[in-house]
Parts: sequence; C-alpha cells; structure tokens
Amino acid sequence: MKLEDLPKYYSPKSPGLTDASASTSKDALSITDVMAAQGMTQNRAEMGFSAFLGKMGISMNDRARATELLADYALSRCDRVAALRKLPAEIKPVV
Repeated sequence: MKLEDLPKYYSPKSPGLTDASASTSKDALSITDVMAAQGMTQNRAEMGFSAFLGKMGISMNDRARATELLADYALSRCDRVAALRKLPAEIKPVV
C-alpha cells in the first residue's frame, strides 16, 4: 500500500451503492489491513506519519502533534550548533 492512497479511505468519493458484490480478490486490502498498516507506521515513524495526516487535512490533532514532535526533535539536536549551545536554556525554545 502506498502512503498516497491513504486519504481515500478517510473520504471516499461516493458510497458505491450497487447490488454487485465487493471485490473478493486476495490482493484487495480490507479496512482492517489499512488500520494495521497505519498502526505499524505510527509506531515506527510517529513524526512523519503525523505530519502526513496533518498535511493532507485528515487530522488537526496530528498536525499539532507533528509540530510538537518537530520542536522536541529540534531542541534535542540544537546543542550541536555552537551559537545555540551558548544560549540559556529558557531562551532555546523561543529561538
């Protein structure tokens, strides 16, 4: 499954009201497969997956979470830059 295909599971174009049976192909993904893939992705790459869901407009909570995770990551890495290392700890989050 490609990450780009994920938004269609959140907002399908039409409800598909027909009397035809659903695809029974072994290659077709069920919603359970999609949820499992999302869970594994969230576990392995929380910041990236939250940023993707926020960017696609699927979840505003994930947009805020991605911002928080990015800020935490930046604060954990900022001491590698000499100019930022000299700043007091209370000013670093503002910068």
